[in-house]
Amino acid sequence: MQKPFSITTDFTHTAMECLYYERIKMLKNIKRIEEFLYQIQLPKDTINSGLEHLEKYRQHFFKWNQTHSLSRIQTQEEWVDYCLDCLYPLSFISPLESVLDVGSGSGIPALVWAVFFPHIPFVLVESKGKKVAFLKIATLSAGLKNVSIQHSRIEDLNFSNSFKLITFRAVGSIQTCLQLIAHLRQRDILLFKGQSAMQETYNSKTHHFKFYPHGRMLYLYHQEGENYG
Repeated sequence: MQKPFSITTDFTHTAMECLYYERIKMLKNIKRIEEFLYQIQLPKDTINSGLEHLEKYRQHFFKWNQTHSLSRIQTQEEWVDYCLDCLYPLSFISPLESVLDVGSGSGIPALVWAVFFPHIPFVLVESKGKKVAFLKIATLSAGLKNVSIQHSRIEDLNFSNSFKLITFRAVGSIQTCLQLIAHLRQRDILLFKGQSAMQETYNSKTHHFKFYPHGRMLYLYHQEGENYG
C-alpha cells in the first residue's frame, strides 16, 4: 500500500533542512571573522571566547531588529560584513586602552570590539531610549562586564577621565563629530564613514586625519598630538 503523503512530515523535514543549511552558512560567515582576528594576532583563547559572546549578541540583534528596526541590516551575511567593517581598524590603530563610542545605536562597532577585548573599558553613549534598552540587554546577555552605557547626548556629558580613543559611526559630518566632543580632553579619534564621504574630506578644512579606504568603507583616524595633510 502506498504510504500516505504527510504535509506535516514533509514541512518539518524542509524546515529542518533550511535550519541546517542556514547554520552551515552562518558558521562559514563567522569563520571570516575568526580568520581576520588571527591576522591581527589576537590570542586563540581570546578569539574563541569572543566568538561565543559575539554569537549571543548576534541572536539578540536579530530578535530586536525584527520589531524595533535597530538597523538596516537584514541578513546574516550583511551582519558579518558590518562586523568585519568595524573590526578592520584594529589593524592600524594604536593598541586599545579605553574607548568612548558616540551614538552607539545597535552596538556596531563598540560591542563587537568589546567581546574581543574584555579587559578594555568601553563607554557607549546613545540618546534613543529603545536603542539604550537593546544595548543594556545585549551587554547583559553577552556577559560583558567591561561595558558601561550612558543614556544621554554626548554634549551633555562631561567625563572626569580622558579616553584614549573616541569612535563615531554614522553620526554626522566630520565637523559635527569634532564639535560634539570639543569639551572633552585629549584623545585619539576614529570616524567610520562610507566611501561617499571622500569628497567631504577634500572639502573639509580639517587636516588632522589619516584616511584608510577599505572596501565600501573610509576610516578617518587621528592620533592626538599629530597633524596630517
